[in-house]
Amino acid sequence: MKTRKQVKQELDELSSQYDVDMSQISSFTTCVHDLPSNEQIKRDFPDLSDVTPLTLGPNGDIKSSKAFEPNEKTHYANTDVAFPFPFKHPNSKHSQVTENYPNFFDSEKLVNNEFMFVALNCAERNSEDNEPQEHDWQMFHDTKRIANTYKLYLEINQDRFKNCYITDALKNTVESDSTKVVNQFNLGKSKSLLQFSDPESLGKYYLENLPDFKNRTDAAAVTETNTLGIKNKQTYLLSLNLFIAECTMIQPRQLIVFGGKTSEILQSMKSDIETHQNELNTDPQILKYVIQLIDNLTTFDHYSAFRSVKRLMDKTEQELWPSLNDEKQATFPN
Repeated sequence: MKTRKQVKQELDELSSQYDVDMSQISSFTTCVHDLPSNEQIKRDFPDLSDVTPLTLGPNGDIKSSKAFEPNEKTHYANTDVAFPFPFKHPNSKHSQVTENYPNFFDSEKLVNNEFMFVALNCAERNSEDNEPQEHDWQMFHDTKRIANTYKLYLEINQDRFKNCYITDALKNTVESDSTKVVNQFNLGKSKSLLQFSDPESLGKYYLENLPDFKNRTDAAAVTETNTLGIKNKQTYLLSLNLFIAECTMIQPRQLIVFGGKTSEILQSMKSDIETHQNELNTDPQILKYVIQLIDNLTTFDHYSAFRSVKRLMDKTEQELWPSLNDEKQATFPN
């Protein structure tokens, strides 16, 4: 296991090596002030049907008189899902001086490598008044559109999941429609982006198969699909190499991925690792380790899919957490 300082140094090295800003595409499952435990939430709210995600924060969101409103005397008053790193807080209602945030990386504490969490890609933010979340390690810590962030930390609300690395499988891909993302990057069992040697052949495949372009014969469609092919192949190669590098850096024992579509993308990466090992410039033993991680990954429902806090907590406790199997742990090669 590595210290936070060591991991920060390696993250900075990855930023330099791949010409990306890792603080914009990854983070850790650490909050300034965690949500109360599930046990505490159930004590406070015996009828969870009255609870919405925002009930569990300092501003409340009470839709029933049966649920008490969080105030300065409750454990919900201090709930703050921002990542503990000094940054400009976009929420004007937030009272804490952000310059005084603790710096997660300014510590000799160990990073938790029991798990590494993987989502599909960065969701689009449509409102102009929402500042980007992807800065200063605030990915997965959205403090403006906060309901989904609360759902995420409810779904992993156990000590064993805290201080783990969390990232997206596909980097630099901002899109809320996961089906569209998978259509463009996961071309099915018989196809891979890496099988197309030139942008024209990939563009032709997109033109013939993507719903947005199918049956179009105009010249503009050819130009658009060729451009999309170049962009997507570059993005996928970056994502594949960074994912291998992230696994090498964190050395997780298990992967937990959010949603079946994320699993599909990782399975495509596994196939490409097996097929293109000589081109990846990575120790074969490390590639074998990454393949084992993907083979043994555990899929959690994507937190955004839950409409009900009660349903999220019930399924998490009764199905998702028990689905983890210690026998599937991978060991990083010496």
